[in-house]
Amino acid sequence: MYLSAKRVVWTFGGLFIVLAALLWAAFFVVSSLTEVATELVQKALLRYNNFTGKLALQNFPEDKVLYNQVQNLQEAVLPFLEILSPALIVFGVLFSVIALVCFLFPKHCASFLVRIKLWKFSESENLDSFGVKAIHLPWKRILPVALVVVLIVILIVAIRSCVGISSQKVSQELKETSLYYVQTIKANFGKTQKIVSPDSLPESEVFDYSIQKGRFVAKLKEDVDKCNKGNIWSISPSVKGLFKKTLSIYRKPPQDSACQQILPDFKSIGK
Repeated sequence: MYLSAKRVVWTFGGLFIVLAALLWAAFFVVSSLTEVATELVQKALLRYNNFTGKLALQNFPEDKVLYNQVQNLQEAVLPFLEILSPALIVFGVLFSVIALVCFLFPKHCASFLVRIKLWKFSESENLDSFGVKAIHLPWKRILPVALVVVLIVILIVAIRSCVGISSQKVSQELKETSLYYVQTIKANFGKTQKIVSPDSLPESEVFDYSIQKGRFVAKLKEDVDKCNKGNIWSISPSVKGLFKKTLSIYRKPPQDSACQQILPDFKSIGK
């Protein structure tokens, strides 16, 4: 009798393992989709914020449709994906813990299933035949400890996941915006032999972008990993020569090594 009960509980555990595996797989898929979608939105917004992009929006219906789709992706899809990822983590960890409990404590899981009326015995069977009723565990002490352990695991996984995604997004955003500035400066210099900055820079939740006397400035609004807010990345263009003018671009990352790790190749942006 007891062996059949154990197999039933292990079956429940196997089902939770399958569910947990599906949730973790879904989490990695959603994370990849979020990364690709974020990069796509950033590139599209940078594209349509420059002169040629604005000109395309005014004259080509296809670009208007594409721009509207990008805005819908930014306003509707990305926020949903950012909410879905932590939810998948939480339920993935929860189902993994339930499966582990089923395999480690089959007797007590059988007792629990009977008491919540998810499992019934035939008339010839009773709870004692499974060897569970005589065992009394201090649930009032075990359950709070177990819940605290589960919550700590979930919190650690969620924080590490979110921090990792955030750092990657910050790095990609800074790279794209800096590259857009440098390419615009080079293109305008090739036409006018003067330093002409972009008309505007994209808005950001992480950086405060500005152009100060032709100099590109990206000021960090919040802490990212070990890089404190207030650190500045700057790009300063200058023109040298009297008869034959040449463009020189100086890129300056923060002095803090932790901030330099956000975008290690900042000094080679646009070269």
